[in-house]
Amino acid sequence: MSKESIIPKPNGTVQVDLATFQQWQQVMTMINAASCGATDQQVQFDTAKIESMLTYCVGLTQPGKTAQLVTRAAKATAKLIVSPTVAGGADLLTDDQAHAKQSQLSEATMHRYHLHAGDVITVTLSADGQVAELQKVGRVDLHNDLDGLAQAVVEAGDELGLPGHLVVSHNQTTTLTDGSGMPYPYVIPAAVVTAFKLKAGDQVDLRWYHDELMTMQVIWRY
Repeated sequence: MSKESIIPKPNGTVQVDLATFQQWQQVMTMINAASCGATDQQVQFDTAKIESMLTYCVGLTQPGKTAQLVTRAAKATAKLIVSPTVAGGADLLTDDQAHAKQSQLSEATMHRYHLHAGDVITVTLSADGQVAELQKVGRVDLHNDLDGLAQAVVEAGDELGLPGHLVVSHNQTTTLTDGSGMPYPYVIPAAVVTAFKLKAGDQVDLRWYHDELMTMQVIWRY
């Protein structure tokens, strides 16, 4: 039987030559055999068995050749300085006079590694650009004109005359005040309440530019 392409028929069936069907069966059998574990979100495969399956596939069109899985080496960086941003996370700056921006870290990574402004770190990135390894190696003085309030309490605005709103006015040691020293309750925008799924009693981190309270933002919910 001559080899033909797969042709749909009007009644919805598919016609395929026997050799192609047997090759497809063999590939599926080898994929199933390569499976060596599973979780709710992931199926694990034996690398050697997957290479055998790929070699079989390559051999269909390029006889004599084999397949090899190649893992791209992780990329290590030089020393970088952590410089938090007002919107959360941090820029990573070169550890020299230029302080050129090289990369970024998420706020989640900042919390995971307990990082602060001025920390000097080395980072190893995985093949997909994610942080695979991070190590603190020192500290420098870094002035970035940012203020913050950590673990501040989210409150219902009713008692402050702001019914229907969530506000932040303090943490365990500090009360938010304006330039004149008067209390400054931060009214959390509705979009931010939704994005962070906030409710009264939650704790959050705030960040803003020094002397610019209107730039205040929620950057983390505990």
